[in-house]
Amino acid sequence: MNFGILIMLVATLFYFFPSDMERIKIILLYACPLLLLNIVLYVFFGAGELDTRSPKKYKVRFKTTSGNFYIDNVRRGVSITGSAGSGKTESVVFPFLEHFRKHNFCGVIHDYKDFELTEMAYPLYKDSDIPFYIISFDTVVHRVNPIAARYLPNEESVNEVARVLLENLLEL
Repeated sequence: MNFGILIMLVATLFYFFPSDMERIKIILLYACPLLLLNIVLYVFFGAGELDTRSPKKYKVRFKTTSGNFYIDNVRRGVSITGSAGSGKTESVVFPFLEHFRKHNFCGVIHDYKDFELTEMAYPLYKDSDIPFYIISFDTVVHRVNPIAARYLPNEESVNEVARVLLENLLEL
């Protein structure tokens, strides 16, 4: 909507003011002051109206030595970076798992380190309403067929799964 108005204004500017000097004069006399006024009014009057709070179940709390640290909206994504042995799993991943269990989140945990994350998650989720399955390619605990017809309701889903499988196989 806003871009449509902007395009109409630019088209009007080019239609009614064909020379470059007239356009520059209009931009300097009208557009720049209006843009500055818009920014000032937004900063002082409009910025407080935005409500970026998310529901409490998406707000994750981490206990630290100097108080609590909060991630306001976990749905936006989180990246955990640190060197080997720096405590990422115990200090960051475990509080995430506790929070997800408390609010009955479901998901997939990709455990690439010899069942370390599975050993953390299983005690949290064993008494949960959400079933907990371990899918391992080394020792078969539970079986899954990702290309079963019941998981792929339409042709678009089949194409997506086929593309992902081929891309992952080509990386080997």
